[in-house]
Amino acid sequence: MPWTARTTWKVARSEFADQFLSGGGLLIALKLWTHRSLGEIQRWLVNFGIDSRGGVAMIAGLAIIPLFVGLGLAIDGGRGYSAKSKLQSAIDAAGLAAGRAIGVGDVNGDLDMFFDSNYPADFLGGRIDSLDTFVDESAGTITISATATIPTAFMRVVGYDEMSVTARTVVQRAVNGIELALVLDDTGSMQSGGKITALKAAAHELLDFIYGEAETVEDTWIGVVPYRGLVNVGSGQTSWLTGYDPADYDPGAWGGCVEARAASFDQDDTPPDEQALVAFLWPSGPSNDWPPIDPGTSGKGPNKGCPSAILPLTAEKSVVAARIDALDASGGGGTQTSVGLIWGWRLVSPRWRTLWGGSDPSNLPLDYNTERMKKAVVFLTDGLTNFSNSAYTAYGFLSEGRLGTTNKSAADAILNGHLAATCEAMKSNGIEVYTIMFQLSDPDLEDLYSNCASSSAHFFNSPTNESLQVAFRQIGGRLTELRLAE
Repeated sequence: MPWTARTTWKVARSEFADQFLSGGGLLIALKLWTHRSLGEIQRWLVNFGIDSRGGVAMIAGLAIIPLFVGLGLAIDGGRGYSAKSKLQSAIDAAGLAAGRAIGVGDVNGDLDMFFDSNYPADFLGGRIDSLDTFVDESAGTITISATATIPTAFMRVVGYDEMSVTARTVVQRAVNGIELALVLDDTGSMQSGGKITALKAAAHELLDFIYGEAETVEDTWIGVVPYRGLVNVGSGQTSWLTGYDPADYDPGAWGGCVEARAASFDQDDTPPDEQALVAFLWPSGPSNDWPPIDPGTSGKGPNKGCPSAILPLTAEKSVVAARIDALDASGGGGTQTSVGLIWGWRLVSPRWRTLWGGSDPSNLPLDYNTERMKKAVVFLTDGLTNFSNSAYTAYGFLSEGRLGTTNKSAADAILNGHLAATCEAMKSNGIEVYTIMFQLSDPDLEDLYSNCASSSAHFFNSPTNESLQVAFRQIGGRLTELRLAE
């Protein structure tokens, strides 16, 4: 290389480096590379004292320019990816949070709170352009779309001062699989204050949470256990009985109610082939005018006070809804909550498989802890445990002393103890227990029912008809799962 060329290169190299290290060198390089005009590049090099015939200088300059362009694009691309990723995470979190509030809370408020906590408005110096939400309660979905804009760091040299990123998510409410028993108070006290009407409305909302508009949902079965001072297992279950004589009910027929078992079996899920049941038979006397004037399951006669029959685990929403609508709260005779709860357990116990009938009698109830299946019992009462002095119940007359006492307070306390023991046994088998006190204020009972529930989140004290609906909606939210569908 001639001396003059070497001198020119030394000068050019020094000025070239200084220019790039100065504040505007990189921007000039990016512009030159973007336009990719060889003549412009040559003129720029000549202006800085670079001999355009110096091939090394040209190669060096052209090699540095794409390096800085690539670096700039990588930095802006990384910023864009970071913004999009954070935006997607924010709407996913917001959608899952808002999904829990459908029908029970402030959906938009929860969504905004979770979005703001996960995507600050000035993230990377940018802004939120839009956050759009569509809630379809019948389909159980929330669709969220969001757009954010952030400033560029290097692309502005070619006219792009900002870049926009978008994200979209669809949150779907779904049921993985459930066997659910609704154990519902059907005593006469439920007729006051519109309580039975409120119960039906709330139970229908629970069904809507689980089924949506569908008639069936895969691996979903629901049963209903109406209870008073006794429970009706169905008049077709005569094979479960011992000592049964149809003539005892003449001219009518057995209504399906049964007495409680002996103490060693009245708090567990032992099936009838291991411990048979005794048919309920209210003896004749002044209180029921028997032989019966009305041989039905209410009014007068041997079936007096017997509620409507238990609905076994059923797949069809309309069948479950019809049984809920059949609740009439027409029976007296006190409230024996432990009797209702134990039959809720037996309804979902695998030890009773093939016995109940229902949608799939040969397979239901499934084993405890079956994969992707949940067993749950929702138990509601509007009254204290009340062993009536005058009514014949699952434990007969109080005066008979079947619980070891003829004292009402002592008998009520024993039955509350049965309820607590049944709760613990159910929970130990993996059954989720939800308890609801309805228009009932009693600190001792609140302790009993809250301890019975699987957790504090499974207990509801509902002092009004409106709060009962909220309780059932929240239970529906907990029984179902939220997943990201898109």
